[in-house]
Amino acid sequence: MSRARPAPAVPFRLAPELDNNKVFMVKLSELEGRFDPHFYKPELIEVDRVVRHKANTKLQKFINSIHGGATPKKSKKEQYYSNKDRGIPLLRVQNITEEGINIDNAIFINKDTHHGYLRRSQVSENDLLVTITGRIASSAVAPCGFVGNINQHSVVIKTTSVEISKYLATFLNSNVGQKLALKRVTGGTRPALDYDALQNIPIVENLPIVEKMDIAYAAKKHKEAEARRLLDSIDDYLLGELGIELPAQQENALQNRIFTRQLSEVSGGRFDPKFYNKKHCS
Repeated sequence: MSRARPAPAVPFRLAPELDNNKVFMVKLSELEGRFDPHFYKPELIEVDRVVRHKANTKLQKFINSIHGGATPKKSKKEQYYSNKDRGIPLLRVQNITEEGINIDNAIFINKDTHHGYLRRSQVSENDLLVTITGRIASSAVAPCGFVGNINQHSVVIKTTSVEISKYLATFLNSNVGQKLALKRVTGGTRPALDYDALQNIPIVENLPIVEKMDIAYAAKKHKEAEARRLLDSIDDYLLGELGIELPAQQENALQNRIFTRQLSEVSGGRFDPKFYNKKHCS
């Protein structure tokens, strides 16, 4: 009676920058239709195995709709774009962070573009936003009253409630969620998470992660504020030790822009006004 032979193993070699364990083996029976080594990275495989054992659903269960955006042509700026005062923010990857939406460096489209060309990717309050290229699976929830749009490097997901959106964002932003997403990326030079892969990320429900992360973010903001206060106090301390007293701020800003200097005070061959500003000559 012949003995069954074990399934052969397939050797994989990771790119040097991806892992210290550059060579590992995967059984033929463990292949899932993909042959890129990153998909079978041992660390990601182990996290995926544990989560799938505990997860009772996938992300697609919570999705009412999912849409990606686009970037209107910069060459047609007058047709598509606007300014901050009159426009609608077009969120890029850098605007979607684990701490929420940040529009400090956002670009803005006009209302016609928002309601026409990009009508399918409109973002409103409580929507879940997930980046799918570049910084993979960074997630945020649109705040109350928010109106915006996204480009092609993110998706907007409509869920049934803000609670669900917050839970999914917190889960995807966690170390576990990031590993689950990274395992499913495709592409070489620019890794991406396609819609099917995103919707099939396993989700473990009913964990108290939102409350814990809210506490962690509040503590982080408190420490950052304290650090800024300490850094600001260093300026006052240094000026005091050096005996420097800065002139009081004039109410009229124009008075700070115009000043005179005696010819005898001009030295060193420099004639630029900044060099002789009162703030630097005290």
